[in-house]
Formats: sequence, structure tokens, C-alpha cells
Amino acid sequence: MNSEEREEITDELMKAAGKLADRVADGTVRRELIPDAGICLIYAAEHARSLTDIAAVSVMPEGRISAGDASGDISADISADALFGAAGAGNPDRSVTLTAMRFDPDIRSAAIIRYSKPVVDKARDMLFEVREAVRGNAGGTGPLMDWKTAFCCRKDDVPDMIFVAGTVAGKESAENGNEGKTGADCVPTVILLGTDPSALVNNILMLGERINNRN
Repeated sequence: MNSEEREEITDELMKAAGKLADRVADGTVRRELIPDAGICLIYAAEHARSLTDIAAVSVMPEGRISAGDASGDISADISADALFGAAGAGNPDRSVTLTAMRFDPDIRSAAIIRYSKPVVDKARDMLFEVREAVRGNAGGTGPLMDWKTAFCCRKDDVPDMIFVAGTVAGKESAENGNEGKTGADCVPTVILLGTDPSALVNNILMLGERINNRN
């Protein structure tokens, strides 16, 4: 990844994060869409091969933007170094894009939002392609986000949304004969996937509008 592409990824990610942060700060995006750790936005380089080619930033519940140890308000100027992190560290969810790109190289962006049944139901109403990563089939060794993504993707067929529902760990695995493979750390999660972070932010805002209107 050259410096020009790194700058382009940084600019696009921060522009999308700033738009989302504005809507979070003014209450347009409701709390039921926002995890306690914030909405994570992830954007990978076109030919990403490792975590060092992936940038990530979080929009916190109060509208603050955070990346690694750097943070600020909705107009914060966070450096590319903070977004990409040292050796790709700083955000454990970065690798979700590498997994998605194995199935479709155009799917370079992801967003992690809070799981709730209304969020999934509204996404389906909006004709999103939605798939569930069944907890009872969780792998035991790979990164959890990678498993969730790989479980729901096929060649040239990546859904708009992947979710893990809030079932009781162990119950489903016993029913399915997958004892010891529940993925106890598979907390309820929604992963949005797309070509770029601006498209994902637009989807989050549309979801938020539908939930606000309750229709």
C-alpha cells in the first residue's frame, strides 16, 4: 500500500466517521444501534494482505471519534498512524474485512453495531441480504469475527448484514451436538459489510430512521 492509497483510505474513513458522529451526537442514531465500545468502522486497502493494510475507527456513544489511543470530538483530526495502528493493532475486528475480501474483493469495509431483533427485522424489511452466524457452529481456534464472516459468505456472495443472536451459550451447541464449540465469547453482534465506509454509514442512518419511525 503506497502513501497515496493510505491517505485516500484515511480521508474516506474519517469523512464517514465524522458524518456518523454528527448523527450520534444529535441523537439521530439511537442508542440501540450503538455498542458500549462504539460503532466500529473498518476500511481495507484495495489489495489488503495483512492488518497493516486496514484502518479502523470507532464512533463512541456520545459522538466522540476514537482510534487506538487517539480520540477527540466530532471534528477531531486523527492521524493515519492512529487509524492503521502499530502493525495493525488497536482493534481486534480489523480482520473481518480480510475474510470478506477472500469471498469478494470489492467488499472492503465493515461496521460493527449493536445487535437487537428490531435492528435485524428492519434490515430485512429494507431488503438487506441478512444471514445469521449460528453460535452452535462456532469454530474453536480462529478469530471470532473471522468465523462469523466466513460462516455466512460464499464465493462472490457476501451478505449486507451478518448477526449473532443473543442465545444462551452452550444451549444451542448441546442441541446441535456441538459441545465445546459454542464460541462462548460470541456476544450478540451485527456486522454490516459493504464496498466503503460511506455506504455503510448511509445504511446505518437508514436503519436508524426506520427504528425511530417504528415503521
